[in-house]
Amino acid sequence: MPALTLTLAQRDAYRRTFIGEVVACEAIGRQFGVRLRDTILYAAGGGQPADHGTIGGVDVVDVVRADDGSIVHVTAQPVVCGEAEVVVDWARRYDHMQQHSAQHLITAIADDEFGLPTISFHLGADYSAIEFGCDATPTDDTLAALVRRANEEIRACRAIGWRTVPLSEYGSLDLRSRGLPDGHQGEVRLVEIDGIDLNTCGGTHVANTGELQVVRFGRIEKTTGGARLPYFAGGRVLAQIDEWTSRDGELAELLTCSPSDFVASVTKLQGQNKELARAGRVLRAELAGRISGDILRCQTAVVALHLDDDDVAFLNTIANEVADAKLLILIGRGVFLVAGPAPIVEVVGPQVRDKLGARGGGRGGRFQGKVPAGADIDGALTWANALTVDLEVS
Repeated sequence: MPALTLTLAQRDAYRRTFIGEVVACEAIGRQFGVRLRDTILYAAGGGQPADHGTIGGVDVVDVVRADDGSIVHVTAQPVVCGEAEVVVDWARRYDHMQQHSAQHLITAIADDEFGLPTISFHLGADYSAIEFGCDATPTDDTLAALVRRANEEIRACRAIGWRTVPLSEYGSLDLRSRGLPDGHQGEVRLVEIDGIDLNTCGGTHVANTGELQVVRFGRIEKTTGGARLPYFAGGRVLAQIDEWTSRDGELAELLTCSPSDFVASVTKLQGQNKELARAGRVLRAELAGRISGDILRCQTAVVALHLDDDDVAFLNTIANEVADAKLLILIGRGVFLVAGPAPIVEVVGPQVRDKLGARGGGRGGRFQGKVPAGADIDGALTWANALTVDLEVS
């Protein structure tokens, strides 16, 4: 592995543009790999995604470090060799700086003060997560204390900086590290939060903890051998607050109450819904009984009905009341049911299915399935009402 070479992105994370020199552009399938003498675009690594941006106005969709240590910028279009303005997608870069620096801070406090060592880190587009190595999932009280301590250190505005040290010095330092890549040569880049943490890291970071603004945690999840803690920092927390504020306004209008009364209002509505559901079940049972009575009073052996608002459970309730006194052909909301003496249903069921262009099957006097949109229901009912069957099948 070649000796460490820091890019401009790593030397100055706040640099947003510069005039770079494109030294190569080669096709990579349907994309292109562009190489510069130096770059302000960070290549994916260490849990941090790659920067996006432009080179000479051409969009950069990925940045990777090749096996030889050089940086390859992936573009959808070719870039002409020579001088070109390089622009970083600053919103994406700064978001990554906040989330990555927050991870260093949370990791240090969790390890030093709560005995929760970090074993992995993920920086995602919507949320980031730290996986702790621990025997038991941290309690709510532990997490509340951890987030409180992290926000205290944010308010302290502790400086965050980087430096490099010779490989010979690396082993003698008291620092946090998951180890160096195999074959690493040359100096080692360290990122330090003053008085809190010293860590091997190649990523981009904010200049002090105050720029993190605030951190909050999501719901912790148990994992094999540990626990995964989602977290949000800075702009992501502010975006959540904006979303919550907007949602609170919509809910306040719908529930006609203030946010402080949301829980009571929803609890009341849930109780009312349960009562309405119970009353609905009683009414539907009565309706099924009335329909069953009307069917039993029919003089015909075959009864075909379209109950377009009813599901298959309701159709089966009717069939249970009628038993084998009739051959029922019932079509509901996207479903059909054929019920009656088993030998007749075995013959008629597939015929109804085919008339409706439906799917279905059954046994023991029941044949049911799904009715596709656009099925010729009227034609199927006309055909069914013309059937002549002998219910006294031996």
